[in-house]
Amino acid sequence: MDMPLSGIVYDMSNEEYHKRVGYSSSAIKTVCKQSLAHYMAQKPLGDSPAFALGSAVHATLLTEVEYYVHNKMCQSALDNTTCSKILTDKRRVTESSIFVVDKDTGLNLKTRPDLYIPDTGEIFDIKTTVDASPKGFAEQVKKYAYHIQAAFYVYTCKMAGLKAKEFSFIAVEKSA
Repeated sequence: MDMPLSGIVYDMSNEEYHKRVGYSSSAIKTVCKQSLAHYMAQKPLGDSPAFALGSAVHATLLTEVEYYVHNKMCQSALDNTTCSKILTDKRRVTESSIFVVDKDTGLNLKTRPDLYIPDTGEIFDIKTTVDASPKGFAEQVKKYAYHIQAAFYVYTCKMAGLKAKEFSFIAVEKSA
């Protein structure tokens, strides 16, 4: 599992992706927001309810209550005309794994967009949030360095030779 891949892999499990060599946007965000020492000391993400709910989009096993909330969140996104058009686009690729060796640094980079439309070069990431309003989500972008994630995804896709023109978030509120 230590050999780096190059390009896009369409059928890799999330577990296998995380075992692969490479720096992800999470690593880059930690270094940018804190320091390299913080990244090196970082422990894996825990099993918190917030993490489980945010990961539900990625086929996490849920409790009955989490399942109900997840279904309501999904229905909310599908009820939005713009989101529904994106989420049901027949050209979409979901959860693909992208690997590349950065030509300037020699670092192995990896990313896993929630949704990618190769024909248009559009990349989407679904975020669960407490406030999806423009002001509320902008605060979350700053707090969690989502802007760094967006730039990293576009950069990594371009380095892998993929069309990457636009990155957008689909923000879904965690409660009604």
